[in-house]
Amino acid sequence: MRPFYLITCIFLLLPSCGSEETSASTDTLSDGSFDIPEGPVSGVFGDEAWEATRGITGGLFGAALCSDAGTGCEPCEGTQLNFAIPDSAGSIALAAGGPMVNFYDGGGANVNAGTGLIVFDNVEGDTLTGGLFASYPYSSKAYEVSGRFTIQNCD
Repeated sequence: MRPFYLITCIFLLLPSCGSEETSASTDTLSDGSFDIPEGPVSGVFGDEAWEATRGITGGLFGAALCSDAGTGCEPCEGTQLNFAIPDSAGSIALAAGGPMVNFYDGGGANVNAGTGLIVFDNVEGDTLTGGLFASYPYSSKAYEVSGRFTIQNCD
């Protein structure tokens, strides 16, 4: 009877070991496991090459990276990335249903990247700086951008 009890206990403990591994791999998102290269935020936006030309506060969620020819605090036209600005500098892991980066095509269609990381170096003053890696891997079209940003504080 004792060997049966021992074997049963071992099998009951095995699933909890697996869930700890899952938890550990999720934690690496907030550790900066995504590469954020130097240079402006760029990549693929709906299967098209995309590069941010400027950043402004405002937009759909608090900050917008634009790819247009606008200047200063003019609203973005066309494709843009939108995300919230935290109260203090630091890293934020993107998550489905949580902090996200919104890929907006300027015509009403958008997807929310739930995979990646935003790093804010500075969130005060006239310019906000940082970097990001954002991906939406659940579409037939590719959405993935990364790089550094400078956002003009228009508030």
